Amino acid sequence: MKQTENPRRPRTKDGGQVKSRNEELVTLNEQLQNRNAELSQLADDLTNVLDGVGIPILILDSAHRIRRFTLPAQKLLGLLPGDISRPIGDLRVGVGPSDLKQLISAVTKRASAAQREIQTKDGRWYSLRIRSFRTSQQEIWRVLIAFVDIHELKQKEESLQKERNLISAILDAATDLLVVVLDPEGRIVRFNRACQRLTGYSLAEVKGRRVWDLLLVPEEIAAVKGTFKEVLGGKPNQAENHWVTKDGRRLLIGWSNNAAMSSAGSVEYVIGTGCDHTERVTAQERARDSDATIGALLETAAQAIVAVDQEGRIVLANRTTEQMFGHSRQELLGQPIEKLVPQRLRQRHVTYRASWFAQPRNRPMGSGLELRGLRKDGTEFPIEVSLSYLRESREVLGVSFISDITERKKNEETLLQYQGQLRRLTASLIASQEAENRELAGELHDVFSQELAALGMEISTLLKAAEVPAPLGASLADLGKKISRLADEIHHTSRQLHPAILAELGLAAALREECETFAQHSGIPVRFISENTPSSSPHDVALSLYRIAQESLRNIRKHSGATEVRIRLTREKDGVTLQVEDIGDGFDINEARKSGGLGLISMEERARSVNGRFTVRSQLGGGTTMEVFVPLRDKAAT
Repeated sequence: MKQTENPRRPRTKDGGQVKSRNEELVTLNEQLQNRNAELSQLADDLTNVLDGVGIPILILDSAHRIRRFTLPAQKLLGLLPGDISRPIGDLRVGVGPSDLKQLISAVTKRASAAQREIQTKDGRWYSLRIRSFRTSQQEIWRVLIAFVDIHELKQKEESLQKERNLISAILDAATDLLVVVLDPEGRIVRFNRACQRLTGYSLAEVKGRRVWDLLLVPEEIAAVKGTFKEVLGGKPNQAENHWVTKDGRRLLIGWSNNAAMSSAGSVEYVIGTGCDHTERVTAQERARDSDATIGALLETAAQAIVAVDQEGRIVLANRTTEQMFGHSRQELLGQPIEKLVPQRLRQRHVTYRASWFAQPRNRPMGSGLELRGLRKDGTEFPIEVSLSYLRESREVLGVSFISDITERKKNEETLLQYQGQLRRLTASLIASQEAENRELAGELHDVFSQELAALGMEISTLLKAAEVPAPLGASLADLGKKISRLADEIHHTSRQLHPAILAELGLAAALREECETFAQHSGIPVRFISENTPSSSPHDVALSLYRIAQESLRNIRKHSGATEVRIRLTREKDGVTLQVEDIGDGFDINEARKSGGLGLISMEERARSVNGRFTVRSQLGGGTTMEVFVPLRDKAAT
């Protein structure tokens, strides 16, 4: 039987190819094993390197999953071996910025690097550095996150910054001391606040510029450069030169210049400390003219100026003193100041002078006293004196400024006379007005009220008639009501013109009725309080207080916008007080007086006419309080 060929057995000619392929596979397998061993060794080396550098490092894949982390990272971030392959966004590492996930995404997207300083909860500083790595096909393969410990560096930076801030604070705290720090080329490095304030230039405007290119006047540049070279050569010096400010002013500055040496022994900085001498020089120039100026002022002064020593001897007197008192300067110098005081007042003046020299100060002399001067011819005249003092070495001089107020006294007396006449006229006008009001009130009450009452009675009689038509009856009834209202108004007007109740029942009853009537007509509630008030008072006092209260209520109704009014009448130990207080808008008292309104003036005059004291207090939005106190003798108050 013929043996058939197995189709699956390779033919002899292909056997060599299979064997060759197997050998290739074995070789590739060996190479792969060698490569894996190399990769494993590299991985171990990388792990050892990462752990050896002691830096917390995280390696993420392109999906931001954790691929590897170092032991310091495990300790810093609180990671566990099981966190491998977990997305970094799913972990709460506790260290890093709140936007760490977004920061990683931005680095991955731009294939760039990012760096940021962060601080842990225990206060330690790290530099967070994120970098992406690409494959040969420019695809993102890994993201490396490193936490570099910069705590000591940060502390040193903070310490250095504190030192710099301290130096800056010290330099800027010197309000009058100018401090300029220059480098060896003469460029400005530091320019303290006093310099900035004096010149008008900020540090940013001058920093890096040579001082002679900006601040110096042209004619002094060569001298300043020479001084600068001396300091660079190790020779401190002092000098004066002018600075030109930003607004063009020239200032004279006195400088003390020193060099700050480096550790190598070379000049690192030139430090200039200076003071503005401009005012001093100006003062010296003014001082040269001051003697003549003071002399001219003394001689042209309208007041008599007399200076005395602590013994009371005159050491200076101006021309006006000669004219005012009739003595020449030669007659006054060395004489006691009491020479210018009337004989009867001299002993008291000596006591006052000793008291003042025990504690010299500027003040008017004899406040509240009538001071008198004595002329050479023996005549006296009223004076006004202001006291001052000068210190000369160890001695104190008292200076008196004396004014002759003879004319002023005459004018004051004349003014007092006019005021007295005006007050008497005002009182007469008020009395005349009250008399006219009383007559008019009587006429209104006795004539018009009775006539209206008679008309009302006639209308009532007509309405009672049986044959009055209904329309006519309604008209008559309406007319009767109008007449009744008119009678009430006339009665009210009569009472306003002359309050008869004031004489019949007294001030308290009259004020209570006035408050009730005011509240009824204005709708503003009024609370009246009477405390220990006398049963009767002098008519002029009672009438004045009543009119003041009446005027106050009238003003409240017209101007205050008040929501409540309180009136208090109180008997004091030696008089009676009326107080009217409203809870309203208030007003500016000064403006009210300037406007020329008669309300305040009439109330003040009525109070003054009975020797009363009138005060008013008001504040915008805070209401108004008016108060009158009238003194009463015991007999008058009983």
